[in-house]
Amino acid sequence: MATRTKYVSGLMAISLLAFMGYGFVTDYLGYGFNRIDASDTEIPIDAAEHRVKRIVDGDTVHLKDGTKVRLHGIDTPERDQPYGKQATRNLDKLIGQTVFVVERDTDRYGRLVGTLYTPEGVNVNLELVCNGSAWWYERYARNNRAMSDCQAKAKEAGLGLWESDNPMPPWEWRRR
Repeated sequence: MATRTKYVSGLMAISLLAFMGYGFVTDYLGYGFNRIDASDTEIPIDAAEHRVKRIVDGDTVHLKDGTKVRLHGIDTPERDQPYGKQATRNLDKLIGQTVFVVERDTDRYGRLVGTLYTPEGVNVNLELVCNGSAWWYERYARNNRAMSDCQAKAKEAGLGLWESDNPMPPWEWRRR
């Protein structure tokens, strides 16, 4: 019995060390769970709560009330483009069934252009750039320093679409 107790205690100690080591390594290398500042987790007062019907692609969501939302300031790979399916899956994992939408504009296709927030207050548009699922669409969000900084960090770390040495931006892919 004493041998079994030592064995179980040893396994628990090794598991604890492995878990702590994983946390250290992911923090040190800059990937794993993101640390979100309290200032990044507030839902703006003008955000409206909506239920998600379906994810169309990495930067377009259909809401249950029939509204089509194009995410402001970002562009994700097209579905048939490298990393396109992953970008769509990452958006789906991030938002779940409920989102808060801040309306920005309407595009030429009649879609609402907006910024999405999770119920926890995470800016979805920004998070997609930070985790390498989207490009910062500088043309439409020219002065967005947070997106610029996130893209630079994701690119430097080789996250998501930045694993490729020279990923083709979707606005160029669509012109082909």
